[in-house]
Amino acid sequence: ASLDYLQACPEDRMFEALFESKQELLLKYYVSFKKNGLVYQLPFSDWQDSARREGPTLYLNTLYLKTLKRLSDRAEFVSEAEFFSKTIFKNLIFSGDDFRDDVTLEALLFIIEENLLAPHISANELYQKLKRSKLWENLGRPRLANYPIKEISWTTRLVGLRHYHDEFRWSWLWGEALKIAKIMNDDIEVKRIETLIFQAFEQHKSVHEIYEQNDLKPVRRKLYAAEVPFSWGAAKIIEG
Repeated sequence: ASLDYLQACPEDRMFEALFESKQELLLKYYVSFKKNGLVYQLPFSDWQDSARREGPTLYLNTLYLKTLKRLSDRAEFVSEAEFFSKTIFKNLIFSGDDFRDDVTLEALLFIIEENLLAPHISANELYQKLKRSKLWENLGRPRLANYPIKEISWTTRLVGLRHYHDEFRWSWLWGEALKIAKIMNDDIEVKRIETLIFQAFEQHKSVHEIYEQNDLKPVRRKLYAAEVPFSWGAAKIIEG
């Protein structure tokens, strides 16, 4: 996140100086969480916090690799970035020729955007595989396969959000997917995603957090209503 901010606001020299002195310390924080060449995360500790997600997730390791790549002007990070790229490709993306069931959309989009896994797989090749998957067919769902129910927190189940982070469609992921389709010069998919977004927006006159998988209605349960207006989704759609 700090690197994203610096990229967007390069004129903030005070923050740059502060981050420069802290970045190595921040990376070293993850050393104790590394096993078998990957970073293991604690349960319920990333944005998909309705599910346990304990261990070496594609999401966290992609963020770690993204950081290493952006710091590749420093020699000490080059070899680690190359090692991480290879390890992620070999262990967290595919099962045979297909995606692993626990692959998540946001990580694949991040990888494609910055071509993080080259030379093991190109951004275009990964994008084409993504377009043939259920993640693209039901765009906005965060995870390829549903989480086992035992992985879902009891509080999430209690309010009727069993599928909060697998089946429901997230507006911020629509914006991220739109951005990637434009980066890949895929005009057909750009128009399809824009139509999807405008359809949802026109029906409800605002950007909601999550939508039902089939009819694109904002999710509503007896004890829950999708957040609106949802700034994360709105900002990502604008970015796209």
